[in-house]
Amino acid sequence: IPLFHFLMLANLLLASALAFGIGRRLGFNPWLNATMSIGIVWASPQMFRFFGNMNMAFSSFYLGAMLLLLICHQRLQQGERYWKPALGLLGLLVLAAFFHLYHLPILGVMVGSFGVFAAFFQKNWPQRLRALSLSAIPLAALIVTLGFIRLIDQYYALRPVGNGYGLADWWLSSGAIFRAYGFLKMPQFVR
Repeated sequence: IPLFHFLMLANLLLASALAFGIGRRLGFNPWLNATMSIGIVWASPQMFRFFGNMNMAFSSFYLGAMLLLLICHQRLQQGERYWKPALGLLGLLVLAAFFHLYHLPILGVMVGSFGVFAAFFQKNWPQRLRALSLSAIPLAALIVTLGFIRLIDQYYALRPVGNGYGLADWWLSSGAIFRAYGFLKMPQFVR
């Protein structure tokens, strides 16, 4: 528990530093940038998640992805290589997925759509393809995450498939009135 509390507090400091880095790269006034980078993190609606679903409160993942995307965009505009920040994005998405799996699709949509939109604004086809290559990062992160889960989870093959949301037995239907489930301890209308 102390480690988890440390991570929550460290997230606030790291998120402020990442917000400051974004503002610095965009050329904001240093004093205003320092003030707003602290204020915007502490005023974030995600702060309320500290009292509930705490794993979704890690705003550092989103600000880190924004900063890395900004670096990729600036290097793309200058015609430089951007494979290091792209690898950083891949690592960030995989790390975020292990904090909460919901981070992967949310960040994946952000990174993938950035790659598609950045490709539209490039002048020639080689630059468009380079920008579009950013859209492959979420797919690569998904493959790495699922592969790593299968690698470290020795019981993965033993788990049943289709035992949750969307399973036909869980749908609301008229037959549910007459069907009894062994795990429910509520009385049935008709047995």
